[in-house]
Amino acid sequence: MTPLILSADDFGLDEGIDAAVLDLALRGRLTATSCLTLSPRWNDAARSLTPSVRERIDVGLHLDFTEFGAAMPWPTLVMTSYVRQLRAGDVSRRIALQLDAFETATGTPPDYVDGHRHIHQLPQIRSALLREMERRYGDSRPWIRLSRPASGSGFKGAVIDLLGGVGLAREAERAGFQCTKRLLGVYGFDLAADDYALDVKVWLAQARRFDALMVHVAQHAPPADPIGTARVAEYTALSGDGFATALAEAGVRLARGREVFAT
Repeated sequence: MTPLILSADDFGLDEGIDAAVLDLALRGRLTATSCLTLSPRWNDAARSLTPSVRERIDVGLHLDFTEFGAAMPWPTLVMTSYVRQLRAGDVSRRIALQLDAFETATGTPPDYVDGHRHIHQLPQIRSALLREMERRYGDSRPWIRLSRPASGSGFKGAVIDLLGGVGLAREAERAGFQCTKRLLGVYGFDLAADDYALDVKVWLAQARRFDALMVHVAQHAPPADPIGTARVAEYTALSGDGFATALAEAGVRLARGREVFAT
C-alpha cells in the first residue's frame, strides 16, 4: 500500500482546531500536525500534545510571518522577499523565536517544518530557515513539507508552486534535508463535506510515496476565520466512515513522515 503523510495545519490557532486535530490523531486519521508557536494560546495547546498523541503523529513547526507578533501582510511579504529586501537579521530572529517556543513548550525539536501560507519557501526565508536548522540540529534535522502541488491543482496550485518550492527543494537537497515531494489537498476552501470527501478520493488516487495531503480541520468554526466553514467540512469528512473506505479503495495507508523517510 502507498504510504501517505496526512498533515493538519494551524495547531494552536484555536481550541476548535486543536480538538479536531487531537481527535483525528487518536483515531488514526492523521499522521502530522504543524504548530503556530507565536499564537497566544500555544503554551496551552502544547500541553495537550501528550505522549499518547506524539507516539501517533509527527508534530512540526508551522513557520509564521503573517499571523502573529511582528506580522507582515502576505502580499507585502511575498513581494519584499522576492526583491530580497527583508532584513536578514529580522528573518533569522523570527525563525529562532518560533523554534525556541516549540522546543520550550514540548521539550523536543520539531519533527518537521512547513509554513503558514507556504511562506517557508520564499526567498531569504528558506535560506535562513535551513541555516538555522543545520545549526541547531546537525544530522538530526526535521524533515520539510514542501508546497509543490500536484498537477491539476488549478490556479491556486500554480500560485503556490510559484512561491519558491523549486528553490527550497534545491537548497534543501543540497544541504541534505529530507523533503516531501508533492502537496495534495489544494482547493478553494469552498466545498461542503460531501463534496470535499469526493476531492479526497481524487487526491488519494493520485498519492505516491513522499507525498503529503494537507488539511485544515476544526470541530467548530473559529470566530472570524475566513475558512472556518471549510475547516468543519474537512473534519466531518475525515472523521466519517467513508474516509476509511476511501483509503482502502485507493490502496493508501496513512504514515508518519519519519516512517516514510526511514524506508
